[in-house]
This record gives sequence, C-alpha cells and structure tokens, in this order.
Amino acid sequence: MTGPVDSSDGVVNVEDDDHIMVAETDSKDLVLEEKESLEVLISEDPIVEQTASEEADIQLIGTQSGSVYLLSKKGRSITRHVCLGGLGTGKYIATDSAQKGMIVDIEKDSDIIYVDMSGVSQSDTTTKHMTIYKYIVLLERSKKISKYEFSFFNATRKAGDVDGFEITNTKNVKFATVVLKDDKFNAKQFFKTTGGYFDCLADSTALKVHFRYKYERVQNISKINKPMVCTRVPITLQAGKPLKA
Repeated sequence: MTGPVDSSDGVVNVEDDDHIMVAETDSKDLVLEEKESLEVLISEDPIVEQTASEEADIQLIGTQSGSVYLLSKKGRSITRHVCLGGLGTGKYIATDSAQKGMIVDIEKDSDIIYVDMSGVSQSDTTTKHMTIYKYIVLLERSKKISKYEFSFFNATRKAGDVDGFEITNTKNVKFATVVLKDDKFNAKQFFKTTGGYFDCLADSTALKVHFRYKYERVQNISKINKPMVCTRVPITLQAGKPLKA
C-alpha cells in the first residue's frame, strides 16, 4: 500500500503502481515506502532496534539492512521540522578527520536552525526552529546586538538596500558521536555516527539534520549544541503501518 505524505505545505502527491509514493517538493522528489504491517516488515527486513522517538506516538525502527522506519500505533500526521531523534553525545571535529560525522553546513541566512529559547528569554524553555535571518532579527530586538557571532560561522548585514545577512564560515567542522560504555539505545542517539543509523540520513527523503544554537549573553555568541534529526516534509502515518524514512 502506498505511504501517505501530507499534501499541505506545498507537497503534491503522485502515486505509482509499486506501493511507492512520489511527492514533489521545492527541494527534491520524496519517495516513501509503506509496509502493510509490522509483521510484514519483520518478515522482509528483521528489526534490530525499536524505540520511542522524541515525538508522541511515533517509534523509530532500525532494521537489519540499515533502513529506518517510522511507526505510529494510533496514526499521526506531523509537519516538517518535527524533532524525532538525535546523534547522541559527541564532539565537533575537523571535516578532514577520518572519523565519520555530520558536517556543519550553514551557508545562507535562510538555512533552518533550532534555537534554545532560554538564551533569548530565561522563562522560555522551548526549542523552536527558524531561519538564521529570523533568529538574528529576534536577537537584535530582544538583546540589542549588532555583532552576529555563532559557533563556526559569523553573519554580517548585506550591503546596500538588501535585507539579509552574509554567512562566513570561521571553521570547517563536523559532529562525531563519542561512544560511551553501556550506552542505552534511545531516540537521542538513534542516529549516532558510530553504531547507529547515521548512514541512512544521507539518502533519507523524510529526515534531515538540523543544528541547535543557544545565545550566550556574556560572550555575545550563539553556541552550537547537539544536532537534531527532524522531519524534512509533512508526513502522515497510518496506524500500525511502518513508513520508510
């Protein structure tokens, strides 16, 4: 059966005859495969890991082939930019290191980041996604800043009458998981770069890595934290039917 993709948010669904859905987005074609049941998935590609995601009623399933599936018992529709898991505890290392890692690839002010809002207002404990442009404007208004420094990149206002910011990388780095003894396999480290399902993210049509930042007032810099794995597009999960991510 075809796996449904929420047709809101600019997504147009097109079905074929091979139980695969193709959805056109602004960035790329989306192809999701749905299994008729958990039992069917197990018979075709045995489950190695299964754990609750960061989102209610959505489980992360890792299979023997290295694939990742999403499963909802009751059925869920979720928007894009919803956090489902993470890459675990780790460190930022040089991109030319032989160790596998997720490159920090901030290039333009329209790129999405996740913001720890407690750095903006101590009473706000939420994490919100927004463009770098929107985040800087928020800091300008709330913190009265005029210097825009981030971990591994800086931003400067564009010249002339153009409303926006130029991004300049200050260091080329990637996030690599640190393997800890007796690590428990859960959503926060489901996609860890060593021993997790990190490799599936390179070809994933449903998931994307975003980096999280928090503004530090004393140093006047937005510091990077652990990356988060989030939905790339809106998705609808049918009850009990695993959807390949």
